[in-house]
Amino acid sequence: MIWNMVLDHPLTGGGFQVTENPMTWQVYAVTEWLRAYSPHSIYFQALAEHGFVGLFLYLGIGISAYRLAGSVASRAKAMTQDWAVLLMGMVQASLVGFAVGGAFVNLVNFDLPYYFVALVILVDQVIRAMDGKGAVVPSQNGPLVAGGA
Repeated sequence: MIWNMVLDHPLTGGGFQVTENPMTWQVYAVTEWLRAYSPHSIYFQALAEHGFVGLFLYLGIGISAYRLAGSVASRAKAMTQDWAVLLMGMVQASLVGFAVGGAFVNLVNFDLPYYFVALVILVDQVIRAMDGKGAVVPSQNGPLVAGGA
């Protein structure tokens, strides 16, 4: 059903919660026996709700976060910031676990992976601010400054 619908609406998909609409199933389902009423996969759910563009954006966010976490871990290791190396390794493991488990569960709108993305970006900013100068301390103006104020 999802594949038939996405071929009919390849750029935009069917919108949020498209699989909960009985009319969609009547129009696009192949037979009565093939009605599952749930995508059972984050990938098919992203495809159904947002089309091919949305699926590629969704995959791009996950892949970019994974690669950035690896890059942050490399820079942190060179700076002997073991906490960041361990944290980025665990974020990578969590993203892989979600990607594998998500192939069997429709949790595309689950917020935890987005928290991982935000965590990677924040740690990246902290490591950039440190830039080999030691601990990061808050300045009097608010933003993080490497070294001392």
